[in-house]
Amino acid sequence: MTQQQNFDTLNVPGNASVIFDLTLNRFTYLAGDIKLFGIKQDATVDSILSAIHKDDIPYLEQQFIALLNNSFNGSLEFRILLNDLYRTLRVTPFVLQSADTKTIIANIIDVTDEVNNRYVIEKFANKKNAILTMLSHDLRGPLSIGKMVAQSLSTATDDVKVKGQSQNLVKILKQALDLVNDLISREETDTITVELVKKRIDIATKLKEYIEEIRLSEDALHRTILYSSSDETIYAHIDEAKFMQIINNLVSNALKFTRDGDIISLTVEEKEDSVQFIFSDTGVGIPEQFHTELFEKFTPARRKGLNGEPSIGIGLSIVKTIVDWHGGIIKVNSEENKGTTFYLELPKG
Repeated sequence: MTQQQNFDTLNVPGNASVIFDLTLNRFTYLAGDIKLFGIKQDATVDSILSAIHKDDIPYLEQQFIALLNNSFNGSLEFRILLNDLYRTLRVTPFVLQSADTKTIIANIIDVTDEVNNRYVIEKFANKKNAILTMLSHDLRGPLSIGKMVAQSLSTATDDVKVKGQSQNLVKILKQALDLVNDLISREETDTITVELVKKRIDIATKLKEYIEEIRLSEDALHRTILYSSSDETIYAHIDEAKFMQIINNLVSNALKFTRDGDIISLTVEEKEDSVQFIFSDTGVGIPEQFHTELFEKFTPARRKGLNGEPSIGIGLSIVKTIVDWHGGIIKVNSEENKGTTFYLELPKG
């Protein structure tokens, strides 16, 4: 029995090893759970590409070029049609080159279940993010107003009993407000203390799901929430948790500085090497003298929301930090009483 035959008898579920000769344009070695991946000895690059999901082909072509130029290190994931169903494979490739041949050695793992589980977790994370955004708007404003009313009542009355009750109410409302602020502040600061972990995700779908969660409270918010995208699926290499922190901050700010009946909109546009996000509202706008220092920590530009929501003064500085980490840019265009637009652009890779 040959070495090749020995390897072909291996049966490692969901795991395979292959060697592909780029000079001969064919596999020279197959081992493991080959049938699962539909790999045949006579398969060519073209036959493999024909089974790969069309949205993943540009990404794979880019990574293939990087691999051949020795500038790729790690694994890649893509979807491939197997038995009429798309499965997600994780491939870890290496290139070996001699004087007359160039081969790719790769380990292949089926990670479909892992990806599906990750999708469910991320979907619930979107719900959490939307709830936090609503929490910052729906609770901080009323609690702040209630605290101010209780303080006014305490100073306006001479009734000792009423004064004491009002002061107790002020303390209770302050504790509740501090709890909400602490929760939101911890979420913001915890996000930027974690190391950047970028992965390829369909950002258009993620944002659509997030906006749909926000829209569930549209009637209570008394605002119109709009979303549009240049394509149903747009992929980018980003740290999803940190990116969603950007969106949370921008949504929260828009809710704080818009009035009943105003419009908040998010537009996603795919460009050749980047993805642009345009986040607009028809709110009260930002005074021009604050534009240059808007993204600084504890900036003088910080102000209370229209319903008294407090501002910690670090939200937009966190946004700028995360954008910088991704190698992106963010700009703002705003005019008092005419609204605000943030332009955010992140590279795809």
